[in-house]
Amino acid sequence: MPDILRIGTPMGDWRVFEWTVNVSVTKTGTYTYKIEDTIAILHLPSDKSISIGEAGVFIYHAEKIMIRKKTGSGEDFLVGEKVYVDLTDMLVTPNVPDNGLWIGICVRAAAINDVRVMIDLKGDKAT
Repeated sequence: MPDILRIGTPMGDWRVFEWTVNVSVTKTGTYTYKIEDTIAILHLPSDKSISIGEAGVFIYHAEKIMIRKKTGSGEDFLVGEKVYVDLTDMLVTPNVPDNGLWIGICVRAAAINDVRVMIDLKGDKAT
């Protein structure tokens, strides 16, 4: 009998592209960028930084990725909720911001004071 539900893929499903950054990033962690019509994530390990004009590898599609989120009242995520990025501060929220785009769905619940949430980053044109 064939499998009807695939609960994980070997090595995961993620896609990247190289892009020359237009801002210096000296802090470590995960940062969200809007590059043309695409939302992409840059992750910097603790011993790395990136400067203007250097190339970075940006993740634009990921089956599961931890991403920085807004905190405070109304900023808790439930599994299955749509995830939006607020283009003002580039943090994600479950609420539709005036200046925001839909970028995926929540795959692990996050409380209001959590600083990150695990999402499925959809990887197509942000809407």
